[in-house]
Amino acid sequence: MLLPTLPPLPLDISFYDQELLEKIAAETGFSKEFIEEAAEYSTAKNSPLFNLVMNRSLHGRTEPFPADTFYFAQARITKNLAERESCVIVGRCGDYILRDNNGCLHIFIYSDTDDRAKRILERYGENEKPIQKRVADKDTWRQL
Repeated sequence: MLLPTLPPLPLDISFYDQELLEKIAAETGFSKEFIEEAAEYSTAKNSPLFNLVMNRSLHGRTEPFPADTFYFAQARITKNLAERESCVIVGRCGDYILRDNNGCLHIFIYSDTDDRAKRILERYGENEKPIQKRVADKDTWRQL
């Protein structure tokens, strides 16, 4: 089950989840679906810094990979929102992007394995890989 878009919090604090994704898509020109899928499976090996080094040193490329483009847009948008207003930012590397902002409260929300397995099945459907392996893979990707 995907989290519903919530109304403004009672304290008039803005809530950014899908809205942040929409802002990133508008700024970069990539579709929301592309950004969401790429971010879901990003790891340290396809991080902006890794891609920057690999682009320049091995491939002689000067243009950024799509992941670089939307990560830097995401970082810029997230920082601007945090500077402009009190807000809740769900996911999208908000904890990392705002790690040096002393005014932030970082909360990690988790669930038991059965609930996470159910969510993966609802969101991505069945495939050949056993669900417990898929949950473990998601945990591994998120740790990188």
